[in-house]
Amino acid sequence: MFDRVAALAGPLLLTATALGCSRPAGPVPPSNAGAGQEPPTDPATVPGSERSSTGTVAQTRSTGGYQFRHISAGWSHSCGIRNSGIVTCWGDNASGQSAAPAGPFSAVAAGGASTCGIRADGTVECWGNNALGQAEAPAGRFELIIAGGGHMCGLRTDGTTDCWGWNVAGQTDAPPGHFSGLTAGWAHTCGLRTEGTIDCWGGAIMRAVTGVDWN
Repeated sequence: MFDRVAALAGPLLLTATALGCSRPAGPVPPSNAGAGQEPPTDPATVPGSERSSTGTVAQTRSTGGYQFRHISAGWSHSCGIRNSGIVTCWGDNASGQSAAPAGPFSAVAAGGASTCGIRADGTVECWGNNALGQAEAPAGRFELIIAGGGHMCGLRTDGTTDCWGWNVAGQTDAPPGHFSGLTAGWAHTCGLRTEGTIDCWGGAIMRAVTGVDWN
């Protein structure tokens, strides 16, 4: 199956190149993300990390003795919420995305090079790269937070959705109404309505490059 996918992906990339298409401005997954980067703290205290003979930090399945109740992975960093509510992040920290602030959180979402979390009082706090406004969380109380490539979305306590950050494809233009769930891709977002239907928004760039409706 994977051979068939690879065979299809090759012509698709060649077609996009032949048409003169290029990746739009915005967050780009690093080809060597995290190489040579030091973690926010010593590997001995970072869950899932160990120092190799080359001095770099390798991710493992170990949790360093900590117990967690939530986990989220970004492009090249990961964050978890311990049972105490404290957020611990590890991996690439070039933009401060692994430098979690002190204090308890109820949820955390790791994005491209930034991270957002929901505080115990329902407010959202973000850290890391803010070149596209993805670390500028709106005021108010939230019960769910998700992260895309360069944008974030949150589900407010009243069931409405608010998104912020990179919006080149309309991925932060959340429709009105009430949702019970959210998920985000690189340049699009989808939400589960309270009645069970799904609404998606964004993704216009991917449609223009590939001719495929990614929603």
